[in-house]
Amino acid sequence: MLHKILGKKKKGEEEEQFDPALVEKIAKMDLTSMRLYVKSEAIDVDGIILVMQRLITPNEKGLYYLKDDDMDTKKKKAFDLVLLICESKKISSKSIELIQKFIEIYQTMIQTYDTKHKEIYKDRFKKGIECALITLQTLTHVHTRIDVLK
Repeated sequence: MLHKILGKKKKGEEEEQFDPALVEKIAKMDLTSMRLYVKSEAIDVDGIILVMQRLITPNEKGLYYLKDDDMDTKKKKAFDLVLLICESKKISSKSIELIQKFIEIYQTMIQTYDTKHKEIYKDRFKKGIECALITLQTLTHVHTRIDVLK
């Protein structure tokens, strides 16, 4: 969404480079480990981006992290993890874009889960994104004020 406003990436621009150790660490995590990592003090912007990418990037076989035939508890843990990321103070615009992509990819799964379990994850995701945007605006405002004071 924001890339439409800011313009597309040019040919000469490189992809984001992440710490290989962090990439390897997150690649080996399950949902419970990812949740603990996101809640920890060690989390940073790159860590949140990598966790979200893990959830939305298809593997070599073209399958996403969550599948329709996964147990409901796994789906619930993934949904709760994304909501936890929405509440994080280390959120970035890239993270918000990845959350929106998560909702797009798993839209039917979310709706099915909500209907089956009488949950309201669809609305909770909307509120989570709103909360993340408010946090991002606040952080931007603080950084702007710090720059003015220098």
